[in-house]
Amino acid sequence: LITGLQKDLQKENITDHIKEWTLIDSAGFTLPHPNDNIGDTLEEPQEVLITDFLKSELSISSYRHSSYFQFNKEIGNFSLNSGVRASYWTFNEEFLLSPRINLAYIPLWEKDIIFRAATGIYYQSPFYRELRDLEGKLNPNIESQKSTHFVLGSDYLFYSWGRPFKLIS
Repeated sequence: LITGLQKDLQKENITDHIKEWTLIDSAGFTLPHPNDNIGDTLEEPQEVLITDFLKSELSISSYRHSSYFQFNKEIGNFSLNSGVRASYWTFNEEFLLSPRINLAYIPLWEKDIIFRAATGIYYQSPFYRELRDLEGKLNPNIESQKSTHFVLGSDYLFYSWGRPFKLIS
C-alpha cells in the first residue's frame, strides 16, 4: 500500500554582502586601548593593524527539486515500511537517491514486544554558509554529507504500578 508520494520544487535567491576584518594590536587586544601604565611618559602613537580584511558580494539563484515515495505492507507478524527520497540541486548539479527500509516483527508471545531492524542512506544538503570559503568565494563542487544507518531495536510494552510503560532498546 502506497502511503506517501510527494514532489517539491524550491527556488533560492541569496544575496550576500560581506565586510569582515580582524583588528589586533601588539598586545593581542582586538580593540585599541590607551597607554595607561602608571608613570608611562611615552608619547608614541599606538599602532593598530587590520590583519585580515574580506569584502565580497555574492549572489546565488538555484532550484532544489525533491520527491519521495513510501510503501507500507503488513504480512502476517511482519510489518514493512520502505521508501526512497530523491533530490536534485541545480547549484552543484548533485542528484541524491536515499533508499530506506524498516522491518518490524511481532512474535505471538504473551508479552507485548516488537523487534525492529532498519537501514537507510541519508544525505544532508549544504546551505549557503557552507558554500562560502574563508576567502568569501563560493565552492560549486561542494557535496552533501552522507551517512548510512543500520539499526536493531525492540519495544516492550508493560504495566507496572497501575500504569503503562514502554521500554525501547
